[in-house]
Amino acid sequence: MRRTFVLCMAIRSMTTSIGAILRCVSYLWHTQLILHPATTWRQVFFRPLHFGCIGINSGYSSWVKAPLVSMWGFKAIIVLVAAATSLVAALPATNATLPIIVKRSISGATGSDCNGYTFTAAQVSAAAQASLIHVLAGTTVGTNKYPHVLDNREGFTYPSGCTVTRYEFPIFRNKIYTGGDPSVDRVIIGHVSGSSAYSCGVLTHQGASGNNFLQCDNV
Repeated sequence: MRRTFVLCMAIRSMTTSIGAILRCVSYLWHTQLILHPATTWRQVFFRPLHFGCIGINSGYSSWVKAPLVSMWGFKAIIVLVAAATSLVAALPATNATLPIIVKRSISGATGSDCNGYTFTAAQVSAAAQASLIHVLAGTTVGTNKYPHVLDNREGFTYPSGCTVTRYEFPIFRNKIYTGGDPSVDRVIIGHVSGSSAYSCGVLTHQGASGNNFLQCDNV
């Protein structure tokens, strides 16, 4: 009869919630490891002392406590390890969804003055960056398919770093060109290498004859 009662108590203990297990481990930690710093984990789980957290009455004889405590100790360890493993497995693999950001480097960007209509260095750099992104991706925007190769039929002189092939791309003060009317001003980039390029300045159709360009002043 006594053995049947002990078995029932053991089964009841094994079906307790994880919260009860954590409370038990906390109790064991504070009563054994804090009061007795030299106590090992084996002693915490198998020593038949201070086990009120699992409802073992001090009236039970030591032969009842020992197997029940041993069984509880093993089950507590197994359940805690299983819970921790499940938690880790449930964590999303966020590194698989993080976007890869590649910086497009533009050298030599300066402000530009096109017959009194000016662009800041930041505006020139932003338009040049957009042009470079399209060149590297092999994409274009607008009916004239910008950026496209600049033929330099006017024979302009460009900075030494601005080698061929050169590309023209519409530039605006307040936006990046994505299609539609390209207006009259173009940012020029050259020396495309890897993820970098050189800003060759700004050209404008404003005041030029036919479909020609005028070269804007760097400021």
